[in-house]
Amino acid sequence: MEIFISWSGSRSGGCAKALHEWLPCVIQSVKPWLSAEDIAKGARGGHEIAQKLASANFGIVCLTPSNLRSEWIHFEAGALSKHLENSALFTFLVDLKPTDVQQPLGSFQHTQFSKDEIRKLTEAINAKVDRPLPQHVLERSFETFWPQLEEEFSKIPTDPQSDQSTLQPVRKEGELLAEVLTIVRGLNQTTDKLTDTEVVRRKGSRILGFARGMLRGRKIDAQANLELAEDTFTLSLKLDNSVERLEIEASTPPSVYEESIDDFIIQHTFCDLDIPF
Repeated sequence: MEIFISWSGSRSGGCAKALHEWLPCVIQSVKPWLSAEDIAKGARGGHEIAQKLASANFGIVCLTPSNLRSEWIHFEAGALSKHLENSALFTFLVDLKPTDVQQPLGSFQHTQFSKDEIRKLTEAINAKVDRPLPQHVLERSFETFWPQLEEEFSKIPTDPQSDQSTLQPVRKEGELLAEVLTIVRGLNQTTDKLTDTEVVRRKGSRILGFARGMLRGRKIDAQANLELAEDTFTLSLKLDNSVERLEIEASTPPSVYEESIDDFIIQHTFCDLDIPF
């Protein structure tokens, strides 16, 4: 799963780099991406950024007091929000409180730098991967690598005043935005017909991943598969001598289909968790 990490400014960039290196240690199947150069120091690869904005499965926007009004941050956040579900786009607040963030960035889910908050962020990311880690494995991995992230964050310098006032960008921010916007529009013209298919494909991956995660959590040795016909997913659960099926409309929101899958699996399987004590 690809995670697009948006940033602007030295402190924001340092936080983004720390997350970029740390997240794959906790959840090995994720692939974070961030541009290598600060916008105040040089041009970013417009075409590569546009492609990553269009293909990302999850987004993290690193906000600091010095970049709250950054046009670049707002552009990347807006581009991500157009194709990601609300539950797949987070702001990462550095030296900020949620009340400091105004709209439209204020409407996203916020994560502050604390152990509990970042644990929740990793849980949200894990829920989106095709094969989520069992909760106890994720917790063990998080606890193992948390000191590493804490140490890296302690080394990140504060933003110098020059970040926003004295440094002259090699290319003006407006020029970069225009370039990337043109590329994004070009990509959209060639992929509009695939957009709906891609959305359905990703939703199918999440449905199947959730079902298989439920089975692993209950320690049930059963095979789960998913098929799509017209606008309906069919989740099949292969047990010892039978196959049980659950139909899910493609338009069903996650909160509804997760509850349906939960009930479906509990109804057709039995484990020690079901024995009252």
